Amino acid sequence: MKIFATADLHLGMKFSTFDDIRGDLSRARFGALERCVKAANDEKCDLFVVAGDLFDRQNISGNDINRAAALLSRFEGAALLILPGNHDFYTGAEGKPWGDFVRELESASSPVVMLSNPQAYDLDHFDLQVTVFPGPCTAKHSAVDNISWVQGQATRQGGDMKRLLLGVAHGSVEGLSPDFNGEYYPMTMKQLEDSPIELWIIGHTHRPYPAEGTVNPLLFIPGAPEPDGFDCRHEGGGWVLECSGAKLESYKRISTGAYRFYEKRMEVEDVRSIGKAFEDAQPESSLVSLTLSGALDRQEYSKLQPVLKELKERYFYCRVNLDGLEEIVGRETVEDEFAPGSFPHRLIGSFLEGGDTDAAQIAYRLIRETGP
Repeated sequence: MKIFATADLHLGMKFSTFDDIRGDLSRARFGALERCVKAANDEKCDLFVVAGDLFDRQNISGNDINRAAALLSRFEGAALLILPGNHDFYTGAEGKPWGDFVRELESASSPVVMLSNPQAYDLDHFDLQVTVFPGPCTAKHSAVDNISWVQGQATRQGGDMKRLLLGVAHGSVEGLSPDFNGEYYPMTMKQLEDSPIELWIIGHTHRPYPAEGTVNPLLFIPGAPEPDGFDCRHEGGGWVLECSGAKLESYKRISTGAYRFYEKRMEVEDVRSIGKAFEDAQPESSLVSLTLSGALDRQEYSKLQPVLKELKERYFYCRVNLDGLEEIVGRETVEDEFAPGSFPHRLIGSFLEGGDTDAAQIAYRLIRETGP
């Protein structure tokens, strides 16, 4: 039996800080779902699992709900398992977005199982010897995990090793997820290890886990199938898990992302190095963020804008922070930027005449920061 595991698609995400390309990034999330379904079909997977946050919010548009359902209806395997996450948490069968979503899939005769309640779901009627133990979300935040109920419920009947006990949950995992206030259904590795579950698929963390090649992993975090920001710098993907009875036989990572995010900080000594900052990035699909610091002499500083213009034209999206980069102040700078006899002209000039270049630089920086 094969499982395709994904999570955190966040369909309908607005990307409001990306201005002109927000539409491209929003559409890319649906493209990632389409590639996930295609990969699952190519791999002949029996189950397609979404471990939470299929949608970015509850009040998602009807068009987006219908589009997601249409893409998922193309899955050719035995069943779709959909878990509500903390962004699209479950408030009842008729609550948004799940009522409309399930109706769309059922109208397409898709075998969908909503993992909306903390209960065991046997998949025998899909000809699969699998029992699923879900940890769904019922609110945006919770200081309490959603899997404690599993410990008393997950039991293997008569030592049946042909049946897979599969856990699907959404929330933070201690040591793997940023959850400083413990408000995202926090779980611990010990809790997962002590449960009777043979295989866990857990959404919420946008970075994938484990590293490929890990021996006998218990937990799989799909990570975002389409990167969604500069703190999500992997290529985007999902897991294909192959099981024989209760045993995980093999697993592999499938790439599904269209865009990549790259972020870099550079202390600049010469302008030429800026143009080489992202040499490994594919121009047409890369979003790059560059923060520059240091000081350049006037000749080098004059070359800066053409280099930045070329950089911005090269990549799909480019933003540059110059707050930490400054020109090394000299007499020519003072004469060009400040009126003769003005306070800045006299102050910086006096430092330069006295040979105190550090003081001149500090004064120049402070004057530029405070403005006219």
